[in-house]
Amino acid sequence: MYKKRKKSKIAIFFIVFATIKIFAQTTPLDAESLKALVSADTFYVWGSHSYGILNLSPPPNDIPYIIDEKIEGDNKKIILINGAHNIYWDGGIEYESIDTVVEVKQGEITNVVFNFIERKASLFIETEPEEAKIYLDSKLAGVGAFFSEIRAGEHKISVSAKGFQTSNETVTILPNRLVRFNIKLQESPDRDGDGFLDSIDVCPDIYGIYDGCPKPKPGNEIKKLAVFWRGYLKSQPFTVEALAIAFQYRIATDPDFRELIHLFNDGMAIGANHRGVSVFNKLWISKSFWIVSAEYGQGFGGSKYKKSFDIEVGDYHLIYSKFAEKNPEIIINSYSGQFGFRAGNKTLAIAILTGYQKEKITLNNITKEYKTKEEYQTSIAERNNSWITSVRAMISPKGEIFYPAFFAELSFTPISGSNVSGWISVRSGVLVPWRVEKKN
Repeated sequence: MYKKRKKSKIAIFFIVFATIKIFAQTTPLDAESLKALVSADTFYVWGSHSYGILNLSPPPNDIPYIIDEKIEGDNKKIILINGAHNIYWDGGIEYESIDTVVEVKQGEITNVVFNFIERKASLFIETEPEEAKIYLDSKLAGVGAFFSEIRAGEHKISVSAKGFQTSNETVTILPNRLVRFNIKLQESPDRDGDGFLDSIDVCPDIYGIYDGCPKPKPGNEIKKLAVFWRGYLKSQPFTVEALAIAFQYRIATDPDFRELIHLFNDGMAIGANHRGVSVFNKLWISKSFWIVSAEYGQGFGGSKYKKSFDIEVGDYHLIYSKFAEKNPEIIINSYSGQFGFRAGNKTLAIAILTGYQKEKITLNNITKEYKTKEEYQTSIAERNNSWITSVRAMISPKGEIFYPAFFAELSFTPISGSNVSGWISVRSGVLVPWRVEKKN
């Protein structure tokens, strides 16, 4: 009985000793076995090594990261031993490569967000014929020619024109280079697209019933043109254009008033309204094919009379004396609002507007003479309100927002309906455009 108990105690001792030995043994776990232990933002570490998690931002293409010279797949959470790790990503042609070192801490998740920088190249395309449309990556890029800085890498170029065979190419653009393409389209053997070769029906060169083309109906052509302009004008952005500086010259249509105006040309040609320089006094606002304008005719400067001879104007006299404090002057103040139509784009646009102009013409410091030879200085004013019509052409060298553009404008008012005179006005200068560009 004693021997059996002794043997049992020895067996239990060996079992306990073996168990303690097994659990006391340090068994290191590799990174692969830990992947199954990751849960949300918490993970557990056993063994002789301590681990952390590296969370990298996904690359913009299918090229994987290389961490410590080992390729990592699409894993967002990568389990690594704590410490410094080298991260390399080959951006290829399209992006700048990344080569950096990241510190992974024990029991923590290290989030790394990279800024993937695109590599650029310049692309220049010319076409024959000049009216050919150029599509870059399925988007219309230009007509006849295209030049721009684009992302390096693979691109699809398509060029098409009516009556010609479409050209489709897939090209690889290398970074930091100027790449030129001169694409000459081949004429289509069936330019009119009626299913018969040009050699059979002579279309579209000759109209005729037998071996020529049927003449298109005018109504269909007008409908096509209307559809084109409707879609084109609808896409025009909301635009505000401010006159920065311009030179204006107005010609009175009434000969007597025109002669009087010419007498008042001795002062500075600034703010005289009928001639000279004006600044920031007109605004155009347009959307689609509509355009409105508001103008303040700058007449605050006035035009001076400094002739060496005296002139009678009705019951009044124009008398200049260099010693007098006040000398004759004419001031023309006006306000106008117009509404009309525009056509064009951000580079070249034509606008036609009509509206109403309120104008006041004032003669200051003229002399009134009585029969008793008494004289005194006075002023007379006359309203000259009338309808006004303007035609404006605008050209922008770059077509950019806030980049100065040039314009020329012709305006005229009718002779009838004005108390004093009508006007014919020419003006040219610089305007500053601002538009709400649409995002593609």
